[in-house]
Amino acid sequence: MKESESATINIKVLDVNDNPPQFVANEYTDRFTKLFRGSVEENAAVGTVIMSLSTEDDDLPPHAPVIFNITYYNNGGDTLFGQVRVNDTSVNLVLLQYGGIVEGQKYSFDMKAIDGDLDTLVSDTILIEVDVLPANISHAPVFMQSNYTASASEGLPLGASVITVTVRHL
Repeated sequence: MKESESATINIKVLDVNDNPPQFVANEYTDRFTKLFRGSVEENAAVGTVIMSLSTEDDDLPPHAPVIFNITYYNNGGDTLFGQVRVNDTSVNLVLLQYGGIVEGQKYSFDMKAIDGDLDTLVSDTILIEVDVLPANISHAPVFMQSNYTASASEGLPLGASVITVTVRHL
């Protein structure tokens, strides 16, 4: 008679969804605060990406898509800016309206990331600031010619014009 027998038992431990999503620091982040800063030119096209925001979740996948919740503070930001989902954990902040933003204005938002499976798991609130830059600040002027040549007599009076060059600002 056999008094013992052995068997292999496989046990799979499932991760409990108990961690909220957290925003990932990136090039827009102030490393000492939860402030994300971006900028957009005054004449930017509708759909211009101002910044990308991503989240991480310490719980094991699969996860339901993160829900991004924006609270707008001033200057009609809710009609000027919006979000476009990149994937389940990332979103782009984009310009929604052409001509509605003015150089020198600053827009402020709060954003939270909410776990798509459990709406009580909410990230810390981050602050987003968007500065509006003058149109074409990212484009340097272009000379109309690649080379200019001029000569001047040594006796010219102080302040005399020697050459006129033309540039075009794109």
